[in-house]
Amino acid sequence: MTDTAEMQALRTVLTQIADKTTSSKDLFEGEPDEDYKEWKDGILLDLSLVSEGARIRTLLSRLGRRPKAIVAANIPIAGSFSAVNEIWTILDGTYGDNERATRARIEFNRFYQKGLALSEFNQKFDILCAQAGITGDVRKDMYIAKLNQDISDRIILHRDKTYQQLKELASLAAPYAERAYKSRQKGQGKRQTR
Repeated sequence: MTDTAEMQALRTVLTQIADKTTSSKDLFEGEPDEDYKEWKDGILLDLSLVSEGARIRTLLSRLGRRPKAIVAANIPIAGSFSAVNEIWTILDGTYGDNERATRARIEFNRFYQKGLALSEFNQKFDILCAQAGITGDVRKDMYIAKLNQDISDRIILHRDKTYQQLKELASLAAPYAERAYKSRQKGQGKRQTR
């Protein structure tokens, strides 16, 4: 067998394997009963068969609605992913440990702004939402509910806004809310000293 014949045979085998791994069952939805590791192993083979430039597009085409939302919530500041490894880091962090999403939901349920600075709260909130798979209107409603009351009272009428717009409104309301909180604390201190 010549080198070209061997290469052709190898190419045929890889194409057949790729055809088997590109079925609709390879769409990863992020459901608890799905085996992320098995899905990832199959997709890694598919990605090895496409050019570097097409890998991100290929990987994203194999993600269902929830995993895509998690990836979208973690888009780099530059506005786009520069390598497929950045996406794998997000997916591995969310789905690599089957119990991670459950733990994130439990932590999310206990998480409130309390004494955290708004920027710190926003960062932690986004991480927990991504890990727990919380997206859309639920994320917006939970954002308002988990903020300090002084901030949430100022933005609650804006539920029709996007999540990003709610975060911006919260950052505008935060200084006023902090002043109101300090004023209340000061008033309570006077009542206790009487």
